[in-house]
Amino acid sequence: MESKNKENLVQELSGQALPEVRRSFTDPETGAKVKVTDEMEGALYAHEQQIAIATVQMAFSLKAIRDQRLYLLRGCESMKEYIQTCIAKSYSSAKFYMQIADALEGVKNAKQLRGLSIGQLGDISRDLTLVEKLKKGEAEISGDKIVYADGTEESFEEHRQFLRKEIQKEFKKDIEKATSTTAKVRNDLSEYRKLLEVKNQDLIERDEKIAELRRMVDEVSQAKDIDPRKLRAINSKKEASELIRSVNERALEALGELSGLPHEIFDAEIVGFLQTCVASIETGIKKLRSDFKEIVHLDLSEVN
Repeated sequence: MESKNKENLVQELSGQALPEVRRSFTDPETGAKVKVTDEMEGALYAHEQQIAIATVQMAFSLKAIRDQRLYLLRGCESMKEYIQTCIAKSYSSAKFYMQIADALEGVKNAKQLRGLSIGQLGDISRDLTLVEKLKKGEAEISGDKIVYADGTEESFEEHRQFLRKEIQKEFKKDIEKATSTTAKVRNDLSEYRKLLEVKNQDLIERDEKIAELRRMVDEVSQAKDIDPRKLRAINSKKEASELIRSVNERALEALGELSGLPHEIFDAEIVGFLQTCVASIETGIKKLRSDFKEIVHLDLSEVN
C-alpha cells in the first residue's frame, strides 16, 4: 500500500503515467537475473520524488538514477529511454541537468544550491574556479551573494554577468579564429583553382601544338611538290652549293644539340616531343630522297 501511495505521488508530481515497477528483470549488460528489493524500489521512488520537487534535486537524482542504473527497474534499457518514457522533459534538457550534477558533485553543503534556477546552476557549473572553491568550502552561496572564506562578499548576479562576459569573449575569440582559418582555407582553395586553371590551359596549348606538329608531318609526308610559300629562288650552282652546305651545318648543329640532352631530365612529355621531332626528321629525309631519286641514288630502305 505504501509503495502504491509513493507511486501515485511520483506520477502526480511528474504529470504523467509511469510504467509499473517490475518485481524482477534481466540485466541487459550482465545477463544476470535481478530480483527487485524493497530498498531498490524505495530508492527509485525517493529519487523520482526529488526530481519532481526541486531543480537541484532533479539534477542530482537524475545523475543517481543514471549512475546506479535504477532505470532498469522501470523496464528501460538505457537512461535515455527512461527519460523519454518516465520524465516530463526532453532528453537534451535532462542531459543538461545531469551535466550540471556531474560538475557540482562534491560541493560542500549542497543545500546552498537549493532554490537556484537551472540557468543559475548552469552558470555556476561552468565557473570551474568557483566550483572548486565551493567543493573545498572556500566559498558559499548565501541568498543572492557569494561569501568567501576570508569574509569578502560578491553579488551572485554580478558574478554571473561577469562570467557570461568572459564566456562571450572566449566564444568571440574562437569564432574569430575559426573565421580566420576559414578565410585562409578559402584563399588557398582559390589560389589552387587558379593554378589548376593555368595548368589546364598549358595542357590544352601543349595538345594543340602536338596536333599542329602532327598535321605538319602529315602534310609533308603527303605533299608531291615543295610548298611554294617556302620555296626559295635558286638560280645558280653556287647558291645551290651554299644552301646545301648551310642546311648540312644547321642540321648537324641541331642534331648535336639534341644528342647533348641529359637523359635524367626526360619525362613522358619530353619523350613525346622527341618522338615527334624524330618522326618529322625521318619524314623530311624520306621526302628529300624521293625528290632527288632520279638525280642521285639515295637508298630509301634506311628510313622505312
